Amino acid sequence: MTLKRILHVDDDPDLRLIVQLALESESGFELLQCEDGSAALEVLGYFRPQLCLLDVMMPNMDGHQLFESLKGRPETRNCVFVFATAKTDLAVMDRLRQAGADAIITKPFDVMSLAQTLRDVWTEMPQQRRQA
Repeated sequence: MTLKRILHVDDDPDLRLIVQLALESESGFELLQCEDGSAALEVLGYFRPQLCLLDVMMPNMDGHQLFESLKGRPETRNCVFVFATAKTDLAVMDRLRQAGADAIITKPFDVMSLAQTLRDVWTEMPQQRRQA
């Protein structure tokens, strides 16, 4: 199964644009971006992501809170979850891993290799974790 549908949630409009340019230049990706957790929860009725790329630090609902909400929903229960964070604090990373994060990307990340990084994370997941 090929990775196609990616949900990207980040409150920084510049970073959303950079990620959009990096991922939409790759044929085959359907990218939906949201500026916050509330917007992300609203789109699940019509967009079923295979992979969620979540910013950790966001106002109102941070990435960890959004993750907790998403991983229990039928639409995203088998989703692959990747966090993007500027915090390199080991406690933050350990908390995310213990909660069930599949991967953590440190900001600033290499935009040119983002698509391949996400494909690699996707490929490393067991088949049953890769949502159709």
